[in-house]
Order: sequence, then structure tokens, then C-alpha cells
Amino acid sequence: MRVRNVEAYEIGAEEFAREFSNRFATAVSTTGDGGKFGVCKKGRLDVVFQGDWRREVEAVLTGDGEKGKGSGSMNGAAKGQCWGVPKGCLDIRVAKGIK
Repeated sequence: MRVRNVEAYEIGAEEFAREFSNRFATAVSTTGDGGKFGVCKKGRLDVVFQGDWRREVEAVLTGDGEKGKGSGSMNGAAKGQCWGVPKGCLDIRVAKGIK
């Protein structure tokens, strides 16, 4: 799973990847190659997640602590720091093979 253009909301991609990885104990990295989605804009990075973290990413970016994989999985992560992305601005697209 990838998240693109977090820099548009003044979020550092590497900082976001590090924070998310620490909160959810999962592998998160950054890359500028874009993979099959095309090359990133100059100075921007994709945040690449191992696994399906759509709900958690949305919850952390928007501050909506009600989302997540079950009641105990958020561990207060989304309730703490909100990255300030308006809820209506996320466009989550799922690639083939992800349900």
C-alpha cells in the first residue's frame, strides 16, 4: 500500500513513515520511484506500507480515532497527534488483489 503527496499537507514523508511504523509496529518505508504508479513529483516521496493499513492511515492522518482494525488496535495512535489532513481530501484507491 502506498500513500502519495503527504508533503502537500506539510507532512514530511519520512517522519510520517517513522511515526506510523513505531505506533503500529509494521514495516513502512519511503521511495521516490513511484513503482507502477509512475515517478513522484520532484522533492516528494511515496510512503510504502507492508500490508493493508487503509483504515489506520486514514485515522492517523485525519485524527479520526474511531477507525482501525478492531477496538484495541489503535492504541490511542489517532487520538494523539493529528496530521491535519481534512477528511474529504483522502482518495484511497485499492490495487488489484487487495480487498
